[in-house]
Amino acid sequence: MERVPFTGAQSAAAAIAGAPEVRFWADLPDAAQRMRPDVPAGQPVTMLALSGGADEGAYGAGVLNGWTQSGTRPEFSVVTGVSTGALIAPFAFLGKEGDASIARFYTSVSARDIFHPRFPLAIPGSTSVASTAPLAKLIAREVTPELVARIAEEQAKGRRLFVATANLDAQRSVIWDMGAIAASMLPDKVELFRRVLLASSSIPVVFPPVVIDASSNGAPVRELHADGGTTAGILAIPPQLAVSDAPIGDAARLHVYLLMNSRLGGDFQMVTPRLVPILKRAFALNQQAALLTLAETSYVYAHRHGIDWNLTFIGNDVALSDRLFEKATVQR
Repeated sequence: MERVPFTGAQSAAAAIAGAPEVRFWADLPDAAQRMRPDVPAGQPVTMLALSGGADEGAYGAGVLNGWTQSGTRPEFSVVTGVSTGALIAPFAFLGKEGDASIARFYTSVSARDIFHPRFPLAIPGSTSVASTAPLAKLIAREVTPELVARIAEEQAKGRRLFVATANLDAQRSVIWDMGAIAASMLPDKVELFRRVLLASSSIPVVFPPVVIDASSNGAPVRELHADGGTTAGILAIPPQLAVSDAPIGDAARLHVYLLMNSRLGGDFQMVTPRLVPILKRAFALNQQAALLTLAETSYVYAHRHGIDWNLTFIGNDVALSDRLFEKATVQR
């Protein structure tokens, strides 16, 4: 992986050539403003935020399909996704027409459809323990030019779709306006769309980071992007907004739905003393703690400002496997 050295200043100013509007730093003061949909005054604003959770994204797939069948699922003004939630987000954004793809993505695949373990002796000189070539193929199969065109159509209606990645060079979270990518004139917009999804779901060390080519004042900047959950497990009410307690506009018409593809509390489980089960368990522990903090912060802010706040997560009564993408677990 060859990269020309660049500075922190170049990284901070880097943008996608020809489409600087397709992303922004998550820690900018105006991040929440830039995530606002173009909804007519007086109409409700509904946000669906999908968290990370690896193969536990099957929970989100089940919730969304069941929600559709209940007849009560709204058309979301804004959909956000992080990590495995990023893989669900484009299909959730399209509503009922995306349900089959979500279900297929999580119930018909196994670990070998997601990654290939590297030969042990090759790992020290590599960027990861496993290759995500199978996942890249899976994303390419499901994220078609037609799907990207549909997302562009919804973007034109004022709806918004966002995905978060972690810029490893800058150690900052990046928010990608996926609808803006879809609606752009970039010749490689479908490939960029796919690469952002792959990056957002690439757990550092386990999976390789994804190179995204940007430019800074004409100079090439080859960035390394990884799992969005590295910096924030869910993209809802920005922490800097919640901490500042600044108002978010007409909060009374805002309805927020947090779909956590994870538990929010610890549970006892004998861990198999092998690399993948240990990594999965440690990742889950870190993620649960971070998601719980984010959920509590957003709840306090929502309660204070009269925002309709809703949460669903995996209960501790659900038995989970310590193996990645075990079919018996994800199909349950």
